[in-house]
Amino acid sequence: MQKDLSVVEQFKQIGILYYSLLAGQLSIAVLLFFFVEAKSDTGQATEGAVGGSSMSLIVAFICVVAISTAFFVYNKRKEIGRRLSGDITDKLAHYRASFMVRAAMIEGANLTALMFYFFVEKNIVFLVLFAIGIGAFIMIRPTVDQIAEDYQLSASEQSQLRDSLK
Repeated sequence: MQKDLSVVEQFKQIGILYYSLLAGQLSIAVLLFFFVEAKSDTGQATEGAVGGSSMSLIVAFICVVAISTAFFVYNKRKEIGRRLSGDITDKLAHYRASFMVRAAMIEGANLTALMFYFFVEKNIVFLVLFAIGIGAFIMIRPTVDQIAEDYQLSASEQSQLRDSLK
């Protein structure tokens, strides 16, 4: 089970997961740009949501709601994590699960925005949503300070976490 991992291994897993998800999103954006955009020179870009269909507004709304929901769900799980009575490994396991939920929701919104831009309608709003989503994803980068703040770790837990990562 994942809880049997050491603090260092758990933190490394979270970091690897974060950077691989971020790299995957950016790679897909670049690949779609080079392979889809280069082959479809006939598509005209729409300047904004007004020029597009109502489907654009619906998808934009869904993306914004998904990103907002990701932070809302994380905050709810964070409150539960603060009340955990176990040791630092239990709290890190809970943080990892909470982080994965939030990252998956943001990534889903980002990929949806990209797919709609490249395959449905060349509406610049979708690229703006993708940029906002990447910004949100960068904001959730897991750090020791962020975990300590979010889970209100005691001084001994913080020092244990920092010492194990040296």
